[in-house]
Amino acid sequence: MPPGYKLYKGDSYSLAVPEQWEAIPEDQRSMPEADAEIGVVYTGQATLQPTLFVTVDRTENLGSPYIQAQYFQVVVKNSLLDPVVGDIQEAQVKGATSAVWFEYTYHMVETPSRFDTTIEAADYRLRALMAQAPGTPMVSLRYGTEKSAFDETVWQTLVDTLELEPAK
Repeated sequence: MPPGYKLYKGDSYSLAVPEQWEAIPEDQRSMPEADAEIGVVYTGQATLQPTLFVTVDRTENLGSPYIQAQYFQVVVKNSLLDPVVGDIQEAQVKGATSAVWFEYTYHMVETPSRFDTTIEAADYRLRALMAQAPGTPMVSLRYGTEKSAFDETVWQTLVDTLELEPAK
């Protein structure tokens, strides 16, 4: 385990996350259907905090991670105002026969939070990764935060420590 990280074990995967990250409380989750939503819990900070979403998809005939990444790029382009979406890149993930990722950025306008505070307008940077191997479900990561706070080391540690495991 890298220093400053702890093991997070989900259904069909494991990875290292920063020690200060916690499971986001159910009433604060922005993606309740995700297998996990982990990060810095929002307590009224000026911008959204670093968060990792993990989804596990067991759908039959889902298609390759590349096809899923293409689909998600379309979703991003159609659900955010003027996002900048990067190219799909290959990745190496333990236990995966195929893995890809891409980055996207967008601007979020000032908006009220659930805590009767204001989330300031800011630019956000996210990376999405999709990985799969025969006999395992598709595991997808999405890590994002305010653009200037995006941490390349955190991203690389998430990818380097992600390990797919056979379906349970």
